Amino acid sequence: MKFTELTAKGSAVADTDILAIAENSIAGYTSKSITGANIKAIITDANLTTTDVTTNNVSTSKHGFAPKAPNDTSKSLIGDGTFSKPTAEVQSVTSSATVTATSTNDFIKITAQAEALTLANPTGTFTEGQALLFRIKDNGTARAITFGAKFRALGVTLPTTTTISKTTYLGVIYNATDDKFDVLGVNTEA
Repeated sequence: MKFTELTAKGSAVADTDILAIAENSIAGYTSKSITGANIKAIITDANLTTTDVTTNNVSTSKHGFAPKAPNDTSKSLIGDGTFSKPTAEVQSVTSSATVTATSTNDFIKITAQAEALTLANPTGTFTEGQALLFRIKDNGTARAITFGAKFRALGVTLPTTTTISKTTYLGVIYNATDDKFDVLGVNTEA
């Protein structure tokens, strides 16, 4: 069924009518437009009312509205449509000759290093300024530490050994311009 105009029997469209639909055909293509004084289907900020109803909130299965904010600035909207505090992606190693951080890691903890350690060049797709934090502790015997060629010390000296039974932290930032992992902080437990 085609409507060229929605009217009350024989009368012109009045301001109280809901809409008029116009159809135009040019060179085989059809376009339709909707006009009218009292169109109620147009949602604007002025006529939108919000509530605590969650029926149309965003989820992993559909688009939707953002859920109500939790009034907690430490939380962010995450991929499952809920608010949560960001958690670190941890790579946990007891002991290994070679440890390779990946772009999905935030924190690499080595808890009881029992042999010489090589921190290999991290792998994956890193973004400018992405941070890595390493925590290294030996198993009661000092262990040699070497670094991949992409690690670069800035204002610090890279450790060459662990300190017996002490924790050492390395703070690293990825420098995409130079394709280097800049070590900005080295701290060892007293």
